[in-house]
Amino acid sequence: MQYVVITPAYNEEKFITYTLESMCRQFHQPVQWVIVDDGSSDRTAGIVTEYSKDHPWIKLVTNPVKEPRSFGPKVVRAFNIGMSNLDVTDYGFLVKLDADLTLPPGYFELVATTFQWEKDVGICGGIRIYPQEEKDLPRIAKHLDHISGGMKAYRRECYVDIGGLLPVIGWDLIDEHIARYYGWKIKICPELIVIHHRQSMDYRRKIRNKFLAGMWYYQTGFDFFLMILNVIKQNFKKPLILSGILVFAGYWHALISRKEKFVSDDIGKSVRKYSYNRIINRFQKYFYDRTS
Repeated sequence: MQYVVITPAYNEEKFITYTLESMCRQFHQPVQWVIVDDGSSDRTAGIVTEYSKDHPWIKLVTNPVKEPRSFGPKVVRAFNIGMSNLDVTDYGFLVKLDADLTLPPGYFELVATTFQWEKDVGICGGIRIYPQEEKDLPRIAKHLDHISGGMKAYRRECYVDIGGLLPVIGWDLIDEHIARYYGWKIKICPELIVIHHRQSMDYRRKIRNKFLAGMWYYQTGFDFFLMILNVIKQNFKKPLILSGILVFAGYWHALISRKEKFVSDDIGKSVRKYSYNRIINRFQKYFYDRTS
């Protein structure tokens, strides 16, 4: 099964060689890889140009619109520029790939095989970890139920069904909820370990993102009780207590100001059903493990 890859890249000269090298070593390479230089002020574009000389399936394009770095809408807008610059139309799946990753050589070979044999799988991907987390991999894999937006593969028909990627914060969770609504399955391949080289966000951004998470819960259809359950869960994450307060404040702000919902009412119901079932399953598993 053939595939294409889109990579938004912004000031990635320290890391993009990892991604370029691991893509060039793939057993199953893409028919085209469009890398979108999203306003970089470093050598990102030059590094990509050097690789494209020996690998004609790598294409560099530039986003002419300059705007501040963002982990949500800006990334999706750059991705869409990449989609509009594809020169090929014959592919079975497409990939949104970050520019600071190392993938195992068999990554896309297994993804292609999964799509080929499991016809109900709409989104597929591996597990993303930071280099220092390798020793915690069993714990991370055990609790994972989401594919990082950094290395997400979409069956072409699924991508059409979900209407593409929404240019909003949390787009890489919303796409999975919409895919499930249309009957597609999300397949995580725990044997595909992807190394994320860029360090996690700073403390201020983490604080800000807790508030945005609360808004996201409202805009994605969470009811008040479901939000409270997530507030309780957040209280056990750093920064302790403050995380839950910020999530609650974000949800309440979105509710009072009547923020526009990201999904339809029907998809919102599907989101709530999935979220409640997930909570119930986790409780059942917890008590089963304690009594067994």
